[in-house]
Parts: sequence; C-alpha cells; structure tokens
Amino acid sequence: MKYIIYRFPDVLEFDDDDIHSGTRKEKCCDPHLKAGISYPVRPELAAIEYGSNIYNAADSLIRAVIDELSGMEEFSRCTCDCYPPDQPHVLKYMSDMDFDYEMHGVVYDYSKTENTIIYFGVKEVDENQS
Repeated sequence: MKYIIYRFPDVLEFDDDDIHSGTRKEKCCDPHLKAGISYPVRPELAAIEYGSNIYNAADSLIRAVIDELSGMEEFSRCTCDCYPPDQPHVLKYMSDMDFDYEMHGVVYDYSKTENTIIYFGVKEVDENQS
C-alpha cells in the first residue's frame, strides 16, 4: 500500500468551556476556521510512505510527519512529535477531500503557553488495483 500524507496549515481554533462561570457552550469542542480563512483549505503534499498495511506503515508515517514539522523554518527551534494514524474527525472542518486517516503533529514551543497542533490527512492507495 502507498500512503500519501498531506499537511494542513494551522487554521483551526477550538472554543473552550468557560469553567469559571459555570456555563457550557453548546458546541464548545467543535473546531472552526480562524477568521479570514475560507473553506475548503487546500493541504500540501508532505510525504509518501509504503507498507503492507496501516499498522506496518505507522512508524514510517509518524517519522515522516515529525521530519516534515522539524524541517519547517517556523518550528526549527521546537520539539516535534506525532500521534499515530487514526480515523478522520477534524479534517472535515478544513477540507472537502476524503482521507482514510488523520494524524496530529504536535509542536512543543517552550516560549509559548500552548502547543501547536498541525493536522495531516493520509490517503491509502492500493497499488495492486488498476
């Protein structure tokens, strides 16, 4: 199988509950695009990896995402990590493209109070099918 990895720009925001007021927003955890960003957001090709299945390719996919983030100028002084491939959830808020898997790259910038999450979409292509 071939796994094509696409990187999305940092365009999502999440609303948090206001725990101090005791109120809960109805859609507190649903992401939305940052102001000035229009749907659909187009991702950039980040890497292509191969494996017999997603489980065998997972380590290569994680390494590719970490390498992609570490190689970006804005994250060059940060520590980068990545969660393993999972079912798509957040990508639908950014794109109308269909992805088989979603990955979350995490950027630890110790000069900031919050980590940055960069989303990646993964398409699985069976090269044996014509």
